[in-house]
Amino acid sequence: MATLNSFGFGRLTADPVLTDIPDKTTGKVKTHVCKFSLAFNFSKDGKTEESHFFDFVIWDTGAENFSGRARKGDLVFVECEPREERWVKDDKKMKKVLFRVNRFKIFEKRAREDRVEVEEPEPQVNNFDEAPF
Repeated sequence: MATLNSFGFGRLTADPVLTDIPDKTTGKVKTHVCKFSLAFNFSKDGKTEESHFFDFVIWDTGAENFSGRARKGDLVFVECEPREERWVKDDKKMKKVLFRVNRFKIFEKRAREDRVEVEEPEPQVNNFDEAPF
């Protein structure tokens, strides 16, 4: 069977959303899923840029790692494969393609508004001329 793997760099359009999936029998957390969207810019003629938005999903420990580190605006590299979700809504068959992430790397983090800036103390200069001995 052939696989269709994709990869690319995109910017997070919003903070990722982490959801706990409970075990049906025990009710305890069984696994995690993280959903997010990336914006990709494409250039047709080298001048005009078009943005396209795609949805992604990460499962298990990767979901926890990604949601804990990635924030809106970050530049992210993903290696993924397309998956089709199907469901019925109001007696109408629905479907959507999203990408299941196999590997990711966060390359550029945007400045955070909620980040606290800590002032570093001025370095003390030793003046050996004033030593008491």
